[in-house]
Amino acid sequence: MDPILEPLNEVQREIVTSCDGPMLVLAGAGSGKTRAVTHKISWLLSRLGYMPWRVLAMTFTNKAAGEMRDRVKKLVGIPAEGLEMGTFHSMCARMLRRHADRLGYTSRFLIFDADDSAVLMRQVVDELGLDRKRFAPRALCGAYDTLRSHNRPVDKWVAGSRHEGDWRQRAAQAFLRYEQHKRRLDAMDFTDLMERMLQLLCEHDDVRDLYRERYQYVLVDEMQDTNEVQLRLLEQLVGAHQRICAVGDDDQSIYGWRGARVENMLDFEKSFPGARILRMEQNYRSTRTIIEAAHEVIANNRRRHVKKLWTENGDGDGLVLVTADSEGDEARRISLQVRKEQERGTALRKMAVFFRTNAQSRSFEEELARQGLPHVVVGGMRFYERAEVKDTLAYLRLVVNERDDVSFVRVANKPARGIGDNAIEKLRQAAATLDRPLLATARELAEGQEPERWVKALAGFVRLIDRWKELAPKLSVAALAQEVLKSSGYVEKLSALDRIEAESRLGNLDQLITAMTEFQRIHESGTLIDYLEQVALITDIDLWQEEQDRLPLMTVHAAKGLEFDVVFASGMEEGLFPYESHVSQSEVEEERRLFYVALTRARQRVVVSWARSRARFGEWSFSKISRFVGEIPDSLIEREDAPARRSFAAVMGGKRPPAPDPARARPRRARPAAPPPPSFAEASEGRRGAAAGPAASKAAASQGSGERPPAPDPARARPRRSRPAAPPPPSFAEASEGRRGAAAGPTASEAAASPGQSRAESRDGGDAPKARRGHRTGTASPGPSWTGKQVRHRTHGPGRVLAVIGSGEKALVVVRFEESSVVTTVPAGSLQLLP
Repeated sequence: MDPILEPLNEVQREIVTSCDGPMLVLAGAGSGKTRAVTHKISWLLSRLGYMPWRVLAMTFTNKAAGEMRDRVKKLVGIPAEGLEMGTFHSMCARMLRRHADRLGYTSRFLIFDADDSAVLMRQVVDELGLDRKRFAPRALCGAYDTLRSHNRPVDKWVAGSRHEGDWRQRAAQAFLRYEQHKRRLDAMDFTDLMERMLQLLCEHDDVRDLYRERYQYVLVDEMQDTNEVQLRLLEQLVGAHQRICAVGDDDQSIYGWRGARVENMLDFEKSFPGARILRMEQNYRSTRTIIEAAHEVIANNRRRHVKKLWTENGDGDGLVLVTADSEGDEARRISLQVRKEQERGTALRKMAVFFRTNAQSRSFEEELARQGLPHVVVGGMRFYERAEVKDTLAYLRLVVNERDDVSFVRVANKPARGIGDNAIEKLRQAAATLDRPLLATARELAEGQEPERWVKALAGFVRLIDRWKELAPKLSVAALAQEVLKSSGYVEKLSALDRIEAESRLGNLDQLITAMTEFQRIHESGTLIDYLEQVALITDIDLWQEEQDRLPLMTVHAAKGLEFDVVFASGMEEGLFPYESHVSQSEVEEERRLFYVALTRARQRVVVSWARSRARFGEWSFSKISRFVGEIPDSLIEREDAPARRSFAAVMGGKRPPAPDPARARPRRARPAAPPPPSFAEASEGRRGAAAGPAASKAAASQGSGERPPAPDPARARPRRSRPAAPPPPSFAEASEGRRGAAAGPTASEAAASPGQSRAESRDGGDAPKARRGHRTGTASPGPSWTGKQVRHRTHGPGRVLAVIGSGEKALVVVRFEESSVVTTVPAGSLQLLP
């Protein structure tokens, strides 16, 4: 048998060898999708004679593209070098640079990441005199992205709501000004990359014909994650030859909140008539019990392609259902389960705790810290979001494109060189008058006679940029970055900080230089533009590493594409999972698909947990177990219930009120108390409420009062909403859909959680303060008052206190350290309390 076909099953072989006409592959979870795709590419190259540049393979993460490329190289060798493979965004960026002039851009156009877009939108909000709380920049960016992903005209969106008409009209003005600024800056955001590529193909027949002729076969991975614009892109690229193979699983379509359309798979034959549909239903990852449980859940969805996973793996253990009294008790019980798995020989990195919203991580982080279990929150501050890294990249972006006003404002006074806010404002006014970018305006002002002091400072900065532009063609990316950091005085500034902080931040720059060197090794002819483009398109999944043995905590959305030996699916309660605002049939079906994704990440065991009561909306309320858990047959579940009347006194510490008459029991409102210190998640993010969506954000900020009700009878318990407060400004999902609380994904959570200030602002809006010398600052001795405060350790660097065990000089302090995200316990005497 042909060596390309030998390791495949019968369905996979048919997929690999069928290369005429459109094909939709329904690849169930763990069914060997990547193997089938890479073997198909290898078959096209080595058996059917396709040249590598004639094959276009599109996926959604750089990690997946890299993995597929490596596998193809191993199968067919050198011919894979010219293969056109990458994410939708990277492939569109590459094609756009070749034809940018057709759309009024230069080939050196900038790519704005989410932070850059938020900074620009914040400038727009200020220019229009809008209230930053009512028109949060990230919320506006999210609303605009959602509209464009759905290919929905702004004017129809404005006219589509009576209740938010004024808000939408003002938002539309912001969208228009945002577009004008991007054009002036020669910049595109992520959504622009696909919109502009579609525009290019639709408006320029010669360009469309060029790519249709060039790409004789198109493969698409994760088809269920495509939006309407991406589907139209594929239709334009494929054209008459119709040689397209789309691979995906409609049961794993979980990104509707950011524009993904499961209909792109369900109605594939409408876009590509005559398409063959093949099903990959054999699962190689999970036990039979896990597969059966997942099928029983997902079979309740009406809008799906009919299929049923099966496996030759053994039955394995039954799913474990953990019933807890409270969220704190849930975290404690899961921690005990983690200990049990460790005793069975399972490494921490081979397990994962999933939750529906980011806000749920707090109780787990605090309990795992108390238990001394190393863990990491996946999706926390990324390496490329750290202040010194973003500053360095901003310098380099100015070297590439001097129209980048966002980068100019970021680094013009870093380190301090006399270009303060007043100077920037004067420069903005001059740039607006001359209709030129800030750097070009600064250059012109510097050439005037007897310039003022602030203009002289600008002139010095311009000379630096011009010098680096001359050096750029002669130096590697890493060498240029080193020169920039040295001659700008940036390294000198960091070296002057407190020793521990200086070592930490300079260490980040060392890692950045190492990454640049590695880029140059892999891409020998790669330019500075290529490197900056790669960095701009990096995703959280691309950065996920398993080397350190720490327990990963993540949302189910973040877990997509990953797998673990043991999975803990927490918070399985009505109103939380499914999320309370998701009430329509299509929304509930997406929530069910999300739970299906959680179950199918597991190889060996699944632990599902829920809490009988949980603090939400500022008060404790009773919970009802999720309907999704009820869809799993009892024969597949082992139950571990909390002991009767094990109350908050035992779990959380506090006095339990008398047990009420069960027939009349109702949750009571928490007595208002002084605001508690920031939670662990809040402290690390510099804000309150990282949850996805407004409701979850409020939940994250609620701590309850000292006394809490006893555990209710689960059969009678019903969730209760809090009394409505004054309506907040609409989140980005609400604004784009004309309702409140529509989506609860990672982007939505950021939008809802930043009414007045973006995460980028709170993270790196200024130079870090120099720490005071000495043992500690402040007068408070180690104790509970330290909780939530910032500290510094001589080895681990800066961090925030989660808990204090004991008091006085012998106390032990649980700290999350910022740079590494490590949570550990250290002696109080080794810490410096910061002001």
